[in-house]
Order: sequence, then structure tokens, then C-alpha cells
Amino acid sequence: MLAVVITTLGGCLEPNPAYIGATDATSVGESSSTGFVLDTTTSAPGTSSSSMDETATGDEPGDGSTTDDHPSCGPQLLCHVGPGIIPLGLDEPGPVTVADIDADGHLDIVVGSIKENAVAVLLGDGTGSFAEPLASTAGIQPAAVATADLDGDGNLDVVTGNREGNDVTVMRGLGTGLLTPPVSVPVGKRVEAVVLVDLDGDADHELVAAARDDDEVMVMLGSTGAAFVPGTDYPATSRPTAIALGLVDAGPTLDMVVANHDTNAVHVRLGDGAAGFGAAEVLVAGDHPTAVALGDLDGNGWLDIAVSIEAGGVVLLLGDGSGGFSPGQALEAGVRTNDVIVEDIDEDGALDVAVANLESDDVVVLLGDGAGGFAPPVAFETDVGVSALATGDFDEDGISDLVATLPSTDQLALILSTP
Repeated sequence: MLAVVITTLGGCLEPNPAYIGATDATSVGESSSTGFVLDTTTSAPGTSSSSMDETATGDEPGDGSTTDDHPSCGPQLLCHVGPGIIPLGLDEPGPVTVADIDADGHLDIVVGSIKENAVAVLLGDGTGSFAEPLASTAGIQPAAVATADLDGDGNLDVVTGNREGNDVTVMRGLGTGLLTPPVSVPVGKRVEAVVLVDLDGDADHELVAAARDDDEVMVMLGSTGAAFVPGTDYPATSRPTAIALGLVDAGPTLDMVVANHDTNAVHVRLGDGAAGFGAAEVLVAGDHPTAVALGDLDGNGWLDIAVSIEAGGVVLLLGDGSGGFSPGQALEAGVRTNDVIVEDIDEDGALDVAVANLESDDVVVLLGDGAGGFAPPVAFETDVGVSALATGDFDEDGISDLVATLPSTDQLALILSTP
């Protein structure tokens, strides 16, 4: 592991002098009001359950209204339309997350551009529309992005994990969507995942990073001024690609779940409350896991693991509350699944699963019944591969929406709820 240089950023924060500014993309603000025809029938992954009708107007079915021919939302009924398309103006968008970057009470989108070594912030207005992307330089090939208030100034900061440079980069937020120049923190070779979380209860965020080519997960301890100091390195089996943190046992401290791509395994390490973790329990997780997400999918009160696999679909590992897991069902959900999230998308009180697919060119949603069962998959076609997925209530109607990155077309896909 490389030596770590602790850098504290003090004084008045200034915007990045290499700030790219608003891109030449045209924001599709009308994506929240474009006429969509909602087909509530389920479909196999790769076929669209929602299509766009540009002629729909007024109160006709497709404008989000409810008629006799347009079912209202309810449990086990996916009431979303999309995808609407937002041109990004930056090459190869990859990782994406959702946060209120400008502290105006509305969710924004933060996305990394792998080819242009940049991050873009799209400020939301609470209606499902977004301002033109504000892009700033980041690390080299940012493959992961996370946000947190690292310096305690009330503004969210942005961290990227970078495939080149053997580092993560920290960019402090100015509360406007603009970011300060990136500060490099060496952590390991080819960072594929980053998580920011307070592991030891001292109010400083720790940095957890998966270094793929080092076969390690590094924990960096939070320090004053958005800085990090070396913590502990944890061995992975081969190519750790994703990290999730949550309470998987009855203990009070966060535990760590890591997907290991080349050994078809997931590691579970129980937290010790002092920013450390115990020995790894190795779980078989399907061929080449690409991402992991946590949630109580079977309603027993304990977190389960949803693992997306490269061949396609999701493998479920059901938690018993002691840190142990048993195999659950495998969910068919598309081809070359690259990302997975767990969220109550239909607001019925039961968690659902959504995935991003690179080869079937779609976002697939599987609605859960809260007891470990799932409805047939519903696919939203994107015509191109989808690399990453995030969720948030962008139009503030009380129901989660979805945003996905389309790297081959330099666009975002927006899937909005229509209650």
C-alpha cells in the first residue's frame, strides 16, 4: 500500500480552476411531463413495459393522469414511465449517486465521466427536471462516486474512486453544485468502489474503498478538514468490485459486505465498532458478482444480500441475524447485469429489486411481496447498455424514481413515478 499524504484544506474554498462549466448538453427538463403511455403488464427482461407516445396531451392516458383505462398505483403495480433521456455532454458516464448537493431541499444527481476524468452535478428542481450539468475535473477514470459532508460546513462533498492513479479524489462542495479542485488520497490500485460512513461514532466519515488490482478493501479513518489517515487493509479473494455496509447481525455496529468478481464470492465481515472488521465469512454468490445491495427482502427483520452477477440476474442471500446467510432464489433480470439496488419502488412497504443491464439494454424492476417473493420482471428499454443505477424521489410525489447511466451514448436515463 502506498504512503498516505494527509492534506487538510483550510480557509476560504474556491471553485475548481479547471472547472469545465456547464456542458453543451441540453437538459431535458420536460422529461417529467412528456407524454408517456404506461403499460402495466409485466414483460420479460429486454422488452419494454413502458413506451413513449409523443402525441399524448391533456388528460389522455399517458400524461400521468388516472382514467378508467389507466390503472392507479397500488401494491405490486409498477407505476413508472420512462426512460426519459438527459444528454450529459460528457463521454462515458459511469458511476451515479443522488444527493442534495446545493442544499435547496431537492435531490440532485452526481455522475462520474470515466473518459473525461470528471464529475457532473445536475441540480434538480423537485419536479423531475434538472439544470444543465455542471462538470468539474476529478481523478483519472472515476469508477465510483460518493457524497458526504466531510468537513462539517453543511455542504456535501464528493469523493471519486479512480481506476488509474491508485487513489481516491476529494472535492469539497461549495453548496452551489460547484466543487473545489480535487485532492488525491492514495489508497490502492484500480479503485472500483467507495463508501463514506462514520464507523466509529466520532462524527467523522471513514472512507471504505475496494482496490481491485490489490485484492484488498482499505478503510481510511476520517480526520479534520475532509482528510483521511491510514486505517486497516482487509484482504479480498480476487477483484473486489463492490461494497455495501449495514447491520447484518444483532450487534450495534455496521458490518461490511464485499463482492469478489473473479472468485464468485461475497465476503461478510462483522464490525467491531472501532472502524474495524472481523474475519471474513465467504459466501458463494453466482458467476462473477458485479454489485451488492442490502435490505430485508423476506420480512424476518434481518438484512439480506442482493448480488448482481455478470451473466445476468440477481442472487439472493438471506440473513439470519447472526451474520450468517443461506442461499435464496436466483432472479432472472436481464443480460450482463452490472448494478443492483434495493428500494421500495412501489411504496407498498415491501422492498423491491432493480438492476442495470449492459447487454439486454434495459433497467429491470422486480417488485417484492415482503416475504421473499417477487413479481415477474418489468423491463424499461434503453436501446443501449446501462452501467449504473440510483434511486430518489426527483419529482417529490412520495414515490421513488430511478436514474441510470448510458455510457455508450453519453446520456442519463430517467424513469419517473406516476402516482
